[in-house]
Amino acid sequence: MDALGRTAEPLDLADIREGFSKRTEKEAPAFEDQSYYATTASRGPKRLVELLQESAFWSKHLYKAAWKRGVWLWSAVLGIVVITLIFGMPFLSSNLALNFARTAALFLSFVSATDGLTRAFEWRRAATLAEAVDRRLEHITGDDQEPLLAIFADYSVITASAPPIPPSIYKSERGRLNDLWRDRKGIRPSDTPAK
Repeated sequence: MDALGRTAEPLDLADIREGFSKRTEKEAPAFEDQSYYATTASRGPKRLVELLQESAFWSKHLYKAAWKRGVWLWSAVLGIVVITLIFGMPFLSSNLALNFARTAALFLSFVSATDGLTRAFEWRRAATLAEAVDRRLEHITGDDQEPLLAIFADYSVITASAPPIPPSIYKSERGRLNDLWRDRKGIRPSDTPAK
């Protein structure tokens, strides 16, 4: 709606808004940030292209950062489990039940860590797909709406199916990504406020 203006589907908009509480709707204007995106294009397909491209650019970098952090955390947990097994062997008691409980605890720690690894690989996949969307948008002017809508749909599926990016990653990468986006688009820092 920010890119194209008012929706042609007011029923869908009303249905979406119906799911929000009155308090949420009342507080929503406080969170609205007109300068969230760097584009200054007027409403229309060109603005949609620019919004999508900026969003895809950010997504691919944030997903890559999440992937790297996820793999690092998984490796740390795996390392702790292995070190515990190696150095814990001499301290194992002759009690079979106690040894079984210790082994089960280590195994469950490892299993829970694999969930983090799965998420990391989903972020990696999302980063690759977001990069493909970003590259496709380099060749779209917005004049032909069919390819633009196909790209929009693809990007929507990517972001909907990927695990959410942890806020700490967004906060740690925000300044750098703002600078990289400005460099890419040739925007002076005074032209647009930071996200």
